[in-house]
Amino acid sequence: MKTVFETLYDLAVMIQVDPQCQRLTAHPTDSITLAEQRLQHSILETVMPGENVRTPWEITRIFCRNLVNRAQAPISDSNMVSLLNIVESSNTSDQERVRSLSLVAENKLTTNKSIKVLSALAKITSPTPIPALDHLCYLDWIFNRWAYWQHKTIHQLDANELIKDLKVLYKNKDTKIDGIGFALAANFFADQGLTCFGKPDLHVTPIINLLQLRWGEQEAFEGVIQIAQREADKLIRNSRFEWLHAQGGLMPRHLDRLIYLIGSDNLSLTGLQNKRHAPQRRNLIRQEFIDQGIIKSEYQ
Repeated sequence: MKTVFETLYDLAVMIQVDPQCQRLTAHPTDSITLAEQRLQHSILETVMPGENVRTPWEITRIFCRNLVNRAQAPISDSNMVSLLNIVESSNTSDQERVRSLSLVAENKLTTNKSIKVLSALAKITSPTPIPALDHLCYLDWIFNRWAYWQHKTIHQLDANELIKDLKVLYKNKDTKIDGIGFALAANFFADQGLTCFGKPDLHVTPIINLLQLRWGEQEAFEGVIQIAQREADKLIRNSRFEWLHAQGGLMPRHLDRLIYLIGSDNLSLTGLQNKRHAPQRRNLIRQEFIDQGIIKSEYQ
């Protein structure tokens, strides 16, 4: 039996190259090689496209863009990027950029819908130590957690420990940030290149819950970790995935990203996608799992 990852990978390629499936994607091609190269590149691009993770300011940029990466966000990603670029061009050092972000945002974001955004920016950029964060300011705590998780291997991961860090952002009374829920907190860590995290979004959650017969965002987050841990060693023995072995092997973010790429059709991570046929692509995933015997269908 093929693994979940292998099944999804083959399906993602087929959607691009099979004439019967190409109407479902904005990325049709006659070349299996091109389809695989595009897929592999996007799976391995774990840091938010266009961003870096080297300094507190770069982490702040990723935080800000994630903050508006949701339905009915108070401002668009393009407006947030414009705000960040203004701060960046007006200040020469990262320290000055972090310090001035809230003030610039207050002058630029003046609608009532922006109140939670301003609150979040003020909290994340404040230099004041927070007792609940081991007396670190927020950005220092995030950087410490990034350093802690950066080199973890798949079998060193504990879902409860990962979720504990997510709760700092979205749930704990003294540290919760306005506008952030479970999925955005998870995606913030994942978009820093931390492959031990995945985002239980509208594409990933139903697929993982289907596989595990569970329900909910947290359950899907746990499921991505459990499936990756179960399949990582099997993929190491499969020469087709040497490109993944070279990056340390299967991690939750790789599995999460693969499901997202099929569901969203954002295969090149540039925003080019066929949204209309997302339900059909999710149905293809379901049917492929049934055909491979991963999901039993006696009572279908």
